[in-house]
Amino acid sequence: DVNNDEQVAVEVGGLWTGPHDDMYIINGNIHVTSEHPFWTVEAGWAALNPAVTMDVHGWKPSNLVLGYHFLDIDSNLVEVVSVEENFGEVLTYNLINVGKFSTYYAEGVLVHNKGEPPPPPPICGDGLGKH
Repeated sequence: DVNNDEQVAVEVGGLWTGPHDDMYIINGNIHVTSEHPFWTVEAGWAALNPAVTMDVHGWKPSNLVLGYHFLDIDSNLVEVVSVEENFGEVLTYNLINVGKFSTYYAEGVLVHNKGEPPPPPPICGDGLGKH
């Protein structure tokens, strides 16, 4: 709950599965499509291909680049050190209707799902560490 600066359990409305052919692997373990937005300390919401995010979701995040930092579930920083293309048809999974803001942790880092961009999560202290 970004308004109250706390993690809360929310109901997930469903699961969508389908093929994608624009997959990437970030840091060797985060599998993502090009339009999927991540929260970054440096730029707020960012995606590998913001133009596709605009086409799919109706809003344009920043461009995700090496050196940006994600927030993990414990509010630690995770630096983006590598992005690899993984093209070819891959079955993907997408959560549907994830709480009020459709913001959740996927593969350990804060992401956004569908619809309008949510408010930014609170960043305490110097903005680069734990609350």
